[in-house]
Amino acid sequence: MKHIDKYYGPLKIVKSTKSKEKSYLGKDKMEVEFSNGDIKTIPLEILESGLTSKISDLTALREAITTDTVLKIITLLLETELPLEDVEYMYSQRVPLSINDSLKRASEKLWNKDMSKRTLMDVERILVDGKSKQKSTSKV
Repeated sequence: MKHIDKYYGPLKIVKSTKSKEKSYLGKDKMEVEFSNGDIKTIPLEILESGLTSKISDLTALREAITTDTVLKIITLLLETELPLEDVEYMYSQRVPLSINDSLKRASEKLWNKDMSKRTLMDVERILVDGKSKQKSTSKV
């Protein structure tokens, strides 16, 4: 495939296959194996935006894979013609609050309890094997 022997940041790609998994909008994802043995599932669009013929650092990779997303966001903002004051409010208030709220709800769903009710033993159970009561040696 065209991804083989290319780099994704500092990692060389040794194998890539189309994943059965799709993105949120139904686009293709790739199962990518790197020369260090790591295997990651990456949206095809993101993978291709980060591909280089030479090794690069993580900062360069981040720049490459976020550029297209930034352009899409700017295009959407241009289309909606929101006043700059509303754009500032959205990015300084609404977006972070929305993301943090989603993270909090997902965490509570995973843990099956509110953060204020979690104990170190709950953490220990998750580290051992999900929610078992098996004694751990992880030493939190």
